[in-house]
Amino acid sequence: MSDNKDYKPCTITRECIRTLADKEKGNAFRYLLKKEWKGKGRTKKDGWEKPLIIIGCNPSTANEEWSDKTMGLVENFIEKKKYSGYIMLNLYPQISSSPSKLLEQECDSRIRYLNRRVIKKAIKENNKSHILFAFGELKK
Repeated sequence: MSDNKDYKPCTITRECIRTLADKEKGNAFRYLLKKEWKGKGRTKKDGWEKPLIIIGCNPSTANEEWSDKTMGLVENFIEKKKYSGYIMLNLYPQISSSPSKLLEQECDSRIRYLNRRVIKKAIKENNKSHILFAFGELKK
């Protein structure tokens, strides 16, 4: 336990909806990544907003257990802006460190359908949350 008087105990809720890589095709998909801090000092009364919904192009390699560089930046941003967490969604759920390669592939209609359902549900369940569209540099 820290001696810091600003220390506030809280719980962290994590959720990840994904499919693991198909051994033949090598594709892995992440439909949702959620992390939320709840507890003392993290309430609306204390000036903290609901979780921020972020919609990106395609997912990074982060999951519910660890954050990669992209999600580390997200976590720093939400902390500064006093959001209680984030819900990361993407226009297409295929995990790729090179989004430009996704443009060369054909999108699977079943995957797009499931992705739309996950996005709609997350927005409906968090209808008072702010939404941020975040895209890096897309190269063709």
